[in-house]
Amino acid sequence: MSIRKMIPKDLYSFFLKKKFSPSSFIDNKNIKIKMATTKEEFETGLKLLHDCYISKKYMTPDPTGYFFNSFALLPETNLIIATFNDKVIGAVYLYKDSYLGLPSDKYYGKINDFYRKSEGKLAEISAIAVHDSFRNKDQSIFLLLMKYVLIFSKQFLQVTRLILNVDMENQVFYESLWPFERRGGILKYPHSATAFSVFMGLDLAKINLNRRNFLDLNLNTNLNIQSFIAKRDERLKFPVRNQGQVLFPTLSYDLIQHLFNRKTDFLNRLKKNDSMFFNEIYYHLFDRDRLEKLVGAEKINYIIRKYRVPVDLFAVLKIDGRDILTKITDISSDGCFVKIPNNQKLTTMHEQDVSLKFKLQGKSFTIESRIIWENKGQSPKSPKGFGIEFENKIPEIYELAKDMLYSIAK
Repeated sequence: MSIRKMIPKDLYSFFLKKKFSPSSFIDNKNIKIKMATTKEEFETGLKLLHDCYISKKYMTPDPTGYFFNSFALLPETNLIIATFNDKVIGAVYLYKDSYLGLPSDKYYGKINDFYRKSEGKLAEISAIAVHDSFRNKDQSIFLLLMKYVLIFSKQFLQVTRLILNVDMENQVFYESLWPFERRGGILKYPHSATAFSVFMGLDLAKINLNRRNFLDLNLNTNLNIQSFIAKRDERLKFPVRNQGQVLFPTLSYDLIQHLFNRKTDFLNRLKKNDSMFFNEIYYHLFDRDRLEKLVGAEKINYIIRKYRVPVDLFAVLKIDGRDILTKITDISSDGCFVKIPNNQKLTTMHEQDVSLKFKLQGKSFTIESRIIWENKGQSPKSPKGFGIEFENKIPEIYELAKDMLYSIAK
């Protein structure tokens, strides 16, 4: 039994909140935190996650030797890595909510839907691992990875709530330092007789990254960690964010082909629904010829709906002679989804004519359109608002959106 397990929970919590402070190693200039973008970074990070989770008996060995699932293929997913002298020593998977949902929906879907219906924007920390040789250096690598996740989620992905399943033994650690709050019951890891997890969430609205005391509320957490999070750090390499951009995919066509088609047979192992969702996304984000090379022509021989690129664009909706300031939350060459502010009460009809004005990548558009559906709350993965179809198809919009989406992967 480890010494930590022998310490009473209340005493350990007191230590974390009042006494814990990172060592000087956390400031080592040879450490960098970034998104994985190369074959080598992905392979090393995925193997590290796999081996760590096998050692803890959180999962059974995968024949590929890598840690990934169907969510790893989505544009909403990022693999964030820590390097020391350019060698990968830590990794964490971060999934932003999408139409496919999140991994935790399997067990905690009702809790996630509660926050979605409250217009919460979710992201899930699905796996985190640090190399054995750096795991006991006062949690420095783990803290740096978490700092990146907090900043990236709030400032770049525009997320309002972070969630994760964590080993029950580590619950007090997350409560005392960040502060995550437990939600839901205890879940037994399916491949372990002794490991149990709890579901936790962090309300990012409580965090102000521009203040030394980064918590807007006077929560009882560690002041050293608060100062550490708020301190500017050039070793954390963030992408350039274009106006309206909320996704930063790094899985280019070449990387998907290498990791999921040639290096492993993961694409062939996808369940039918996951495979169809993958095809619908990349049929449009790449092209039909490239997708055929990945999955085969026989798997995309059906009508595929248009994938709309998630965005966060201000727009003016002209409806019934009124101009309403709103936001576009996803867009394609055929149409978009418009979020309606809570203080606006609109009476709309199916196929009602409207006009939409917005800017994308510096170019202005004014488009005659019509309402084709309304979300009044029946779809928790979308905000309340309208699905809008453009009067004419505008391929330029989709190309601009894709160019913005894949700026980091080029």
